[in-house]
Amino acid sequence: MHRFLTLILITLLTPLTLMAQDLNGFRRGINLSHWHAQVFDPRGYTNDYFFSKITQQDIDLISRLGFDHVRVSVEPDGLFNNEQPGQLNKSRLYALDVGLRMILKSRLNVILDIHPGEEFKQRLIEDPEARAAFIKNWSALAAHHANHPPQRLWFELLNEPLDYPDDLWQTFQTDIARAVRAAAPNHTIIAAADRWSGIDELLKLKPLEMDNVVYNFHCYDPFIFTHQGANWAGPVPQQVSMVPYPSTPDNVRILIDNTTDVDVIQWLTDYGNQQWNAQRINQRIDQAGDWARQHNVPIMCNEFGVYIPHARAEDRITWSRHMRQALERNGIVWTMWDYKGGFGIADDNLNPNYALAQALGLRPRR
Repeated sequence: MHRFLTLILITLLTPLTLMAQDLNGFRRGINLSHWHAQVFDPRGYTNDYFFSKITQQDIDLISRLGFDHVRVSVEPDGLFNNEQPGQLNKSRLYALDVGLRMILKSRLNVILDIHPGEEFKQRLIEDPEARAAFIKNWSALAAHHANHPPQRLWFELLNEPLDYPDDLWQTFQTDIARAVRAAAPNHTIIAAADRWSGIDELLKLKPLEMDNVVYNFHCYDPFIFTHQGANWAGPVPQQVSMVPYPSTPDNVRILIDNTTDVDVIQWLTDYGNQQWNAQRINQRIDQAGDWARQHNVPIMCNEFGVYIPHARAEDRITWSRHMRQALERNGIVWTMWDYKGGFGIADDNLNPNYALAQALGLRPRR
């Protein structure tokens, strides 16, 4: 086993720590969302968009804020080739190469995350040929990037895979990992549980039977707070705003009194009664830490954050501090969602939220 994984395993067997462990240069990161995946710009997946969305100025700001790595999400539809598996789209690959070289030159480390839309992911669940093609395409992508230093670039196999029947995800993820490992023998692989890769799913996951694997989970608990007002988050969260954090039965009462929707009332009542605060978040993250210690494997949280438009700024800051502290007391590396999106730490004019940076334990250089 690689030395850095040996060190982290030793740490995971010890009592809870006060600081996140450094997985060979990965400790505190940020997601570069809506760049090579989830592109809503009318220009679409074009070089004009790729080369203007994230520039050297962005990378310099991320470094100055104190992050040590970024997660680059990549939409495989259009990059991967199902008709000729392994023949990657050269134009899309070129744009990705330029971006990765820019980041690595700036001394930030990178997670390369395959981040498809739900239609693509559903095909993987239903179609054995789509899964076989995906494995070959991932192998080609890993081989293409195998020349990058393995301590600087990690490969995340599939973001939030959705619902797989029986043990199909366990088998499929193992097959992907073996192909990637064969193509890039020294690079770290990031694996995850199925569905939305939450803590509950992580607790059911069986670790892969190979070394140099880090296990990823996402945490947006409590969902009614972190996704309040988000129009993709389901019928209840999108109807609420100004949901307070921490929560008590008393401080959600005004929201309950101003709605007649029985589902919203139930969600808010439960949220208030559960009294989400630092202690409850600690208990939640401890579950992930306990799983890692039980299996003697390293873990990381590659997504957590609060949707900005409908949350109180001070509550978002408090939740982010509590989440970061809970992760770090368990020795868990993290990658916040996101940089300039709806959960962002900076706006499109490169103005950072220094209060959020402080809550994340960062020491920005201005």
